[in-house]
Amino acid sequence: MAIIIPGRMLVPAYKEKKILPQVCSRICEDTATVTSPLVPWGLCGVYFTGVLGVATLDYLPFVFLSYLAPLITVIYGLTNKFIWREGERDSVKTYHDEDRPEIV
Repeated sequence: MAIIIPGRMLVPAYKEKKILPQVCSRICEDTATVTSPLVPWGLCGVYFTGVLGVATLDYLPFVFLSYLAPLITVIYGLTNKFIWREGERDSVKTYHDEDRPEIV
């Protein structure tokens, strides 16, 4: 849910700014998936706590990726690096529901 809902909400804004949908997908992945273990009541937090037998705060210092990935994503956004716009790179054709071809 942490990827699907923000992704669906942000795609129109990305299209308006002519940013490729792959960038939106990458940003959702960089920020939602890696921070999942930090939420104690989330699936990853409960699983890690159960498998490791420690509280979320006990393994907090060891999840570097959960801090670094969102930080790097923010830096990329501020410096406009790796934010590709239409025409700058080849893009995979994506369809919205109204543009999707009919399957016969």
